[in-house]
Amino acid sequence: MQWLLRVLHVADTTLPTGTTFVLTDEALLGRSPDASIRVDHASVSRHHLRWCPLDDDTIELTNLSRSSAVFLDGAPLAPGQTQRGPAPTRLQLGAVLFEIEPLAATEPYAQRLDPSPGDAPPHEALFEVIQDGDAFAIRCRGRFVDLPPTACRLFARLARQSSTVVHHWDLQDAVGPGGNLAQLSTLVRRGLRDLIDAGVVEPAELRELIRASSGSGRMEDLDDSDTDALLRRLILSRRGHGYVLCMPPESIRFLGADD
Repeated sequence: MQWLLRVLHVADTTLPTGTTFVLTDEALLGRSPDASIRVDHASVSRHHLRWCPLDDDTIELTNLSRSSAVFLDGAPLAPGQTQRGPAPTRLQLGAVLFEIEPLAATEPYAQRLDPSPGDAPPHEALFEVIQDGDAFAIRCRGRFVDLPPTACRLFARLARQSSTVVHHWDLQDAVGPGGNLAQLSTLVRRGLRDLIDAGVVEPAELRELIRASSGSGRMEDLDDSDTDALLRRLILSRRGHGYVLCMPPESIRFLGADD
C-alpha cells in the first residue's frame, strides 16, 4: 500500500505548501541527502523518522531524532520512541505539518484543491509574528500586543505549529532556561485580553478560530465560555505534553523586520 504525504503548513517558504511525497515501503524521512524522503527544512533532523509498514493497517513509526518530537495526529512521539498502529492523518516533523492519505484515496485530490462555491472561505491572517534576528513581536490588525520578549518568543514558537501540541522541551528551548512556561502563557493571554478590551478583536472571532483549529478538543461549551475561559482554550495546556495555540495556521502570518 502507498500513501501520499503532502505539506499542509510550514512557517516559512523554504518548503512550499502543497509539496508532495509518496511513501511506499520502509522509508527514512529527514533533512539528510541520504534520506529516502528528503524534507529539506532547517527544523527537521537529518534522520528524523523511520516509516515501516507492517501490513495494510499497521505502521511502525520510530522517532530517530535526538532532540525533536514527532507529532502523530497531535500526540507526541518522543525521541527514541516507537509506535505501532494505523497510519496517522497528520504528521509533524519540526515545523513542517503533513497530511497523509492512502494513495488510493487521492484520485479526486486535484478537485479538492479547488474549493467548490459552497466551501467556506479560508481564514485571513489575524495575527502577525514579526522576527528581527532572535527577537519577536506580535501584531494584530496593526496593533502590537504588549508582551515581554520571552512571552513573544513563546507565542512565536506556538504559532509555528499552531493547532498542534508543542512539547514542553521545545518551548523551553525557545524561551530560554529561565522562562516559566505557565507564567508566560498567562502573560500571552493577558496581552490578548487587552486586545479584546480595546476592541481590536472580538471574542466571537476567537471562538471561530478555536472552532477551526484541530487542536482545541471539545466544542460543546465554547459558546458559554467567558473571556478568560476562552483565552485558556486559545492557549491550551496539555498536561504532561505541552501547549497548543488553537488557531488554524492560515490565521497567522510570519514576517521579517523589513516587511
